[in-house]
Amino acid sequence: MNTEIMTIFAHPDDETFSVGGLLAITAKLGKKVIAVSVTTQPERRVEFQKACEILGIQGMSLPYSSVEGSNFEEITREVIDLIIEHRPRNIITHTSFDYHREHRLVHEITLEATEWASHVSQFGEKAHQVDHLYSAETVVLFPIPHLLIDISSVIKTKQQAIEVYQSQAHKGGIGFYDSFQFHRTRMRGALAGVDHAEALQVIPIPIVGSFKPKKVLDELP
Repeated sequence: MNTEIMTIFAHPDDETFSVGGLLAITAKLGKKVIAVSVTTQPERRVEFQKACEILGIQGMSLPYSSVEGSNFEEITREVIDLIIEHRPRNIITHTSFDYHREHRLVHEITLEATEWASHVSQFGEKAHQVDHLYSAETVVLFPIPHLLIDISSVIKTKQQAIEVYQSQAHKGGIGFYDSFQFHRTRMRGALAGVDHAEALQVIPIPIVGSFKPKKVLDELP
């Protein structure tokens, strides 16, 4: 089964805070969802797996304690391998203007990996071109979202997954993450005319070209 959505985020919890509702909805439809966390620490690894279980998705942690310029290429190669192996139709990552340096680096890693994974000149028939690439909100908000996803039916599931991350509960003040994420989805829901929603921005990517599996399109995608 090909993967419907793969998220590539810097830390355990980013997947739940950003698009936990969308991931839960997609998993409930019987589609394969993989959340990749580039970094991991012992206590957060357990929380990550428990949150993924609540959302009904598969979690994967890469063995890095941080994301730096010095390991950028190594991480990129690992992400390329994951894209080729799991062949996601959609990838979601951080926004380019996130306040967190590791988030911005993972955004760049994801763009690099998405492009190189699609090169038949490098990977032959195994090369994989994703259909869509998106960025998501964590704490930084989009001034103009491109997509709003109704997550009203799974808001309780998302909140349960957020509550798993007790190692992060003190950041921003007790209860900040839980309150911020709940009210952010309410705000996005107000924009969409629903109770709760999550926002995405489209990251334009070339889907045809000399090195791509598809050289040309007969119609618009």
